[in-house]
Amino acid sequence: DCMIIIQGSGQLYTEGDPVPIETGCHLWAPANTRHGVKNTGSDPLVLIYTWPAVNVERIMVK
Repeated sequence: DCMIIIQGSGQLYTEGDPVPIETGCHLWAPANTRHGVKNTGSDPLVLIYTWPAVNVERIMVK
């Protein structure tokens, strides 16, 4: 999964220690890794969140 932080600040939680995140961060979580984000700032935490398609061959253009 891929996340881009558009606004705000918070923490990224994975299988290790929490990591601080802020506007402009690009985050990547490997497959089958537990992860999540928490807003720790006073402003809203706005992010774009994407994940890969299940059937890549169906959406690839050759």
